[in-house]
Parts: sequence; structure tokens; C-alpha cells
Amino acid sequence: MASPAAEAEGDAVSAGFAELEWQQLLLASCTRLYKQLEEHFASLERGIAARSDSLHHKRRATEARASRLLAARRGGRIWVEEERRPDLALLHHASPSLFLVFVMPAMERD
Repeated sequence: MASPAAEAEGDAVSAGFAELEWQQLLLASCTRLYKQLEEHFASLERGIAARSDSLHHKRRATEARASRLLAARRGGRIWVEEERRPDLALLHHASPSLFLVFVMPAMERD
């Protein structure tokens, strides 16, 4: 039969081992959750970057169209053809003030 000291030591070892197993499970769980969060934030960053690129492209296109319209306005050559109406709608949506100042007066002359 084991002595009380040996039993106490065995119980302490068992308790210590159980604690280590619990900490291992906790660490594995935290690691898994961290990786999920990391993947989620990486996905968010990719989405934001794609949307930002899209907005920059649309802004450059709108600025180019506005520049062409302003150049035509300065030259007195602005006219509204049926195929140009979608571009004017885009300009009006992107910058209503530019549309009102530069395009509407030319449309009223036509």
C-alpha cells in the first residue's frame, strides 16, 4: 500500500497534468479563434482595397469627363447628343455643381 505522502504526490501530479491539458485546450482554442479573426480582417482589408480602387477609377473617369466638358465649354463647342446623355448623367451624379454651372447653360443654348 502506498503511503499518504506518495498518494498526495500522485494526486498533485494528476492535478498538475489535468491543469496542463486544460491550458493546452485553451491555447488551441485561442489560437483557432485568432486565426479566424485574422482571416476575417484580411478579407475586410481586401474588400476595402477593392472598393477603394473602384472609387479611385470612377473618380478619375469622372474628372476626365469633366475636363473634356470644361474644355469644350471654353471652346464654345458643347452640345448634347443622344449618345452623350449617359456621360452627362454620370457627371450630374458625381458633381451636381459642375453640371449646373457648365453643362446646363450650354444645354439651354441648344
